[in-house]
Amino acid sequence: MTTRELTYVKAFNEGMHQVMAADPDVFLIGEDVAGYGGVFHMFDGLLTEFGDKRVKDTPIAEQAIIGLGVGAAARGLRPVCDLMFMDFVGVAMDQIFNQAAKMKYMFGGGAVVPLTITTAGGGGMSAAAQHSQSLEAWLAHIPGLKVAMPASPYDAKGLIVGAIRDDNPTIVVMNKKMLGIADYGLVAGGPAGTALVIVREDLVGHGRRRPDRGGRLAAACPCVCACTRANLCQSRLQSHGGLQLARGSSTVSRGPRGAPAAPGPEAR
Repeated sequence: MTTRELTYVKAFNEGMHQVMAADPDVFLIGEDVAGYGGVFHMFDGLLTEFGDKRVKDTPIAEQAIIGLGVGAAARGLRPVCDLMFMDFVGVAMDQIFNQAAKMKYMFGGGAVVPLTITTAGGGGMSAAAQHSQSLEAWLAHIPGLKVAMPASPYDAKGLIVGAIRDDNPTIVVMNKKMLGIADYGLVAGGPAGTALVIVREDLVGHGRRRPDRGGRLAAACPCVCACTRANLCQSRLQSHGGLQLARGSSTVSRGPRGAPAAPGPEAR
């Protein structure tokens, strides 16, 4: 296991490089993903390393991007289709929820669709109404789809690799506010400002929760960039010698001026 500093977007990019190097059936298409490396530089270096047969820029045509991906996946390839902003999933919803999500069911399990859709969601970036939405609830309520939302560089690398290897259609939603940050102690045992990136194959489990810290009395369950904020709040509370909040399967206890908290059942 190797611990090193890596930002959220760089960890994602490293995962893309590794999985494309390991599997020649993986290819990438989307708007500005090749020459520019994606609007958030999530795909930097892939064109140089893997060539224009596996890394392709497309027109502004979300229906065509996802439609091509569904067909290629059904024929045995592992496409990664990038939708620049999550707001644009509406343009391709028929391909997503009527084709990708339902094909395995409609063929009685005889068809698999190892399609990965990558996109960026979330507000707070002054990107206006059509580039700031969080629409993961739409997608999570569609049977047949998986939705992955990395909350740290460790998650970003592990979940993109897991999504591409999965035989089911998966949408990986990167959070725009986290793209340039490192991991603020989000990984248990990792020092602040350090991203724990695993070099071996034991990446974060795809489809499993990852409790950050253990405890007995209470659980804080933040999502994506809120994990960073919860961790910073916990650190500040601890520094004042008062309330101690541990996230994940968590503990809340009183500080030195209060009586010890009574033990309770572990929060799940």
